[in-house]
Amino acid sequence: MLYICPKCHEKLIIVDKSYKCINNHTYDISSKGYVNFLLNDDKNSLHPGDTKDSLIARYDFLNKGYYKFIFNKVNNIVKEYNIINLLDIGCGVGYYTYQLKVNNPSINIYGFDIAKEALAIASRYTKKDINWFVSNSKNIPIEDNSIDAVLAMFSFITLDEIKRVLKDDGIFIQVCAGKNHLIELKQTIYDEVKIKEEDNNLLPLNLIDRNEYTTTINIDNNEDIINLFKMTPHYYRCSKEKKNIINNLDKIELTIDIVINIYKK
Repeated sequence: MLYICPKCHEKLIIVDKSYKCINNHTYDISSKGYVNFLLNDDKNSLHPGDTKDSLIARYDFLNKGYYKFIFNKVNNIVKEYNIINLLDIGCGVGYYTYQLKVNNPSINIYGFDIAKEALAIASRYTKKDINWFVSNSKNIPIEDNSIDAVLAMFSFITLDEIKRVLKDDGIFIQVCAGKNHLIELKQTIYDEVKIKEEDNNLLPLNLIDRNEYTTTINIDNNEDIINLFKMTPHYYRCSKEKKNIINNLDKIELTIDIVINIYKK
């Protein structure tokens, strides 16, 4: 186990159903199988991260397989490298994390999110095969130079922490939304859609590969459309009038547009 104490950064060991360090800082393993390493000082609110409503919508939507295209691209990359330990930053409800474990059972996988409710949902997939924990990406309770691959799926990152936990020859897989990702949804809820011409290669790491992938998906029922809408930030930005349009939409064809950058430490 690669856990370290988020308070003193000493090695953690399992004692009964808890993790403890030599300074007797203790973190209980919950009945759902995850560990809460999030310190009060690392919280930005009483309930940080995505709302429960958004997380449940994400869980229901992703399990329908609409984003399997994205998973397959990431999984192909993971299989190319000799990975022993993988860390999924901002794993959310754990859909990609769990699918990676199923398809790569020999890899030791850690997945964390700042939202405790996200890990409660993620642990529905499995309690034993994945190391689930709650944490802030600014204070990751993982040993220095211990991770072969860090994965960030549309997630907020702290680069210094990624460099700290990665081995010297480790890789960082960054999955970003492309400029046309869900463009049809945006056109439905905004009077004017601003296309961001942004460079996704802004990280001061050695970029070894970059690929853009595009496909389309068809959603033909209102429940799945609403779930997708709720798991995006657009749900909280658009007007009530525009939300009503989505609430009455029975089908939509959407563009899936992603960029995957692979960096060496």
